[in-house]
Amino acid sequence: MYTTDELNALLDRTPSDHRLRFLIVLAIETGCRIGELLALTYSDIDTDSGQITINKSLAEIASLNLDEHKTRKANEITTTKSIDSVRTLPITAQIRKELSVHRSWHKAEMLRNKYRTDNIFTTKTGELYFPSNTRVALRRFCIKIGVEPKGWHAFRHTYG
Repeated sequence: MYTTDELNALLDRTPSDHRLRFLIVLAIETGCRIGELLALTYSDIDTDSGQITINKSLAEIASLNLDEHKTRKANEITTTKSIDSVRTLPITAQIRKELSVHRSWHKAEMLRNKYRTDNIFTTKTGELYFPSNTRVALRRFCIKIGVEPKGWHAFRHTYG
């Protein structure tokens, strides 16, 4: 679990235009699994009704490349962990504010890099993140800002 001081440090020390900022905010404010967050689209967030719909998850799968006998990573949008994991969550004031900032930043990036997507969390080229890459990025970022790295699932435990 993250302490209150660690959560505050993460929010205070993460610049508004940092790629992980909105993902961190959603992890703190919703307690969702990282795969559920990475699968979110802008269509899943209804600011009029004030709800986020969680109905899918991003899974990282390994596919075998038979020519080289090596595995390669691939992403796949799948169902949630269980039927009970399909749910709607309220949008907090923090989420509403951060969504607006993230959406503006993301639109500018899409124009600059010539891609278009409804996915909220993408790489610079518009591809979905690999969950393992976000784990490494969060770890590096936590170390950089002086917060003990605990991983994405720790946000879920903290929320609970």
